[in-house]
Amino acid sequence: MESCDSGEWHHIKAGQSGPKFSHLFFVDDLVLFSSATISRAYAIDDVLGKFCHSSGKKVSVSKSRVLFSTNVNPSLWSDIEKILNIKETKDLGKYLGIPISSSAVRAKDFDYLIEKVALKLSSWKARLLTLPGRATLIQSVFEAILAYVMQCTPLPAKVYDNLDALSRNFLWGSTVDKRKLHLVNWKKVT
Repeated sequence: MESCDSGEWHHIKAGQSGPKFSHLFFVDDLVLFSSATISRAYAIDDVLGKFCHSSGKKVSVSKSRVLFSTNVNPSLWSDIEKILNIKETKDLGKYLGIPISSSAVRAKDFDYLIEKVALKLSSWKARLLTLPGRATLIQSVFEAILAYVMQCTPLPAKVYDNLDALSRNFLWGSTVDKRKLHLVNWKKVT
């Protein structure tokens, strides 16, 4: 990238011994990385302007966000927001169904997975299925909902604990209102 080569815009290094990068492309999405300075904001604005001019595409300002490190002075945020005409955010949300986090992965970032599994399992009446039928349903629900996410990011232990509890309760027919006896130790089941 010309701006990186000229020094207007510096690459970001991924960790102490990691690679340097300034941008990531995926289909029609672009993520840009830079240190938070006024001059770098102008360099990014210039690069985006050149990109739009040469490609005929436009930046979707309503979908674009700037995420600042906690080390950046908040007074600098508004100046950079004005230069780029892009609003600041504390959370980048999800991308292709995976939470994007600038900090450590938290269990609450995956609450949506637990809710999806619980909803799918609750749509079935455990008492109408045999024990092997319930075990098969649990396995297929987990494979369908969790496999992709688990390939992309490690889940916190608390998420596994919650998913185990959902599985155990469905397998033995327990509900919020009525707890059933779990006939076999869970370690033996798994």
